Amino acid sequence: MRTTNRSNSADEEEEQCRKARKRATDRRAQRDHRLRQKAYIKRLEESVRELSAQRTNDEVVNTLLAEQARLVAECSKLAAKLERVRVLVSPEDHGADVEIRRRFQSLVMRSWWPRPKMKLCNHLPAQGRKVHEGFSGHEEHLYPQQNGQDYHRLPSPDAPSLPRETATAQDDLPVIDMNDDDMGFLQYCRQENRVSLCDPNPSVPGSSENVPCPNPSSNLDFGSSFSRYCAPSSRSDTVLLAMVDEARKEHEHGRFDTTEPSLHQLLSDPPRDTLSFRLFHHLCGYGAMPLHLLLSIFWTQYLVLRLGADQRYQWHVLRTSAALERVPEFLRPTPTERVIPHQFFIGMLSKPAANFDLIKKVQARDPFGIDKAGQRRQRRKYRRRTSPTPESVLVVKGRSGDVANNGCIEHD
Repeated sequence: MRTTNRSNSADEEEEQCRKARKRATDRRAQRDHRLRQKAYIKRLEESVRELSAQRTNDEVVNTLLAEQARLVAECSKLAAKLERVRVLVSPEDHGADVEIRRRFQSLVMRSWWPRPKMKLCNHLPAQGRKVHEGFSGHEEHLYPQQNGQDYHRLPSPDAPSLPRETATAQDDLPVIDMNDDDMGFLQYCRQENRVSLCDPNPSVPGSSENVPCPNPSSNLDFGSSFSRYCAPSSRSDTVLLAMVDEARKEHEHGRFDTTEPSLHQLLSDPPRDTLSFRLFHHLCGYGAMPLHLLLSIFWTQYLVLRLGADQRYQWHVLRTSAALERVPEFLRPTPTERVIPHQFFIGMLSKPAANFDLIKKVQARDPFGIDKAGQRRQRRKYRRRTSPTPESVLVVKGRSGDVANNGCIEHD
C-alpha cells in the first residue's frame, strides 16, 4: 500500500514538473513570438515610411520632368518662330543678325512725324545730294504752314543715313518749326506740279541698277482683276494713296525696283524704295505692337500698295500678274470691290464681310478720325428720335481690332 502511494506521488510530481516545463516553454515561445511580431511590424512601418518618401520624391520628379518637357516644347516653338523671322529678315547673311536687329530697332524707334517745334535742318532732302542751278528762282517746292510764313520740305528716306557732302550756299535752307505734324507730307502729296531740285538719280542707292522694264503684255485688265476706288475723301485715303502716287512716279521715271521683293531688302538701311520707308514709319505711328504683327502687317500692306489702285486715277504702281500673285489671298480684291468704287482703306482690311458692309453702307468718311463731339450729338439725336432715319455708329470687327466708322444707316 505504501509502495503504491509512493509511486503515485512520484507520478504526480513528475506530471507537475512536466506541466511546469511546458508552461515555461509556452511562455518563452509566446514571448519570442511577440518579439518577432513587433520586429516585423516595425520593419513594415519602416518600409511604409520609405515607400511613402520615395513616392513623394517620384511625384516631385515627375512634376519637374513634365514642366521641363513643357518648357522644352515652348522653347522649340519660340526658336522656330525666331528662325522664321531671321530667315525673312536676313535670308542671305545669317551672320549679321545683331547688326540687322540693331538697325531694325533703330527704325522702330524713329518717329514718322516730326515732333512740334522740331528743327528739320538735319532731315532736308538736300543733304547728300546735288542741287540744280537756279535754286533761288524756284520756291514752289517749299510749302507754307498755316501762318503763311514758315516753310518746310518732305523728309527723304535716306537723309538720316547718308553723310553730308560739302555744303554750298544753296544748301542753306531756312530752319523752320513744325506746328502741324502731318501737313508737310499731305501738302507734298497734294501738289501735282512740283519743281524737282535734285538729280533724277534714285534716292535709294542701287535701286535703278538692273531694273527690268515692265512688259506691257503682262499687264492685266483692271476691270476684271483689280479693285475700283473712288476719289480720296479721308485722311487715311490721302496718306495711303499719296504713298502709292509717289511710288508710281518713281516707277514712271525708272527708279522703282520691280524685282522680287523680300522683307530683308525692305528693312535694310538705306531702304530699298520710298514706298517701304513711308509705309513702315506710317505703321510705327500707331504705337508699340509685337514684332511679328508689325512685320506681317508691313509685309502684306506693302504688297497691296505695291500692286496699286485704280487705273482711272493713275494710282497704280505695278499692273502685272506677278504682283497680284504676291498679295495674300485674304487681301485680294473681292468681286464686290472689283465692281463698286469704294475708299482705298477698305481694301486694306482682311475681312471680306467687313469690306462688303463698308462698301455697301458706310459713307465716304475717315473711320480713324471720328469727331467725339459729333458722336455725342448723334447719340442725343438718336435718343430724341427727331429724324426718321437716325444716325448711329457702325462697328466692324477686323483682324487687328475694331474699326469704328461714323455712317448713316437706315434701321429696319
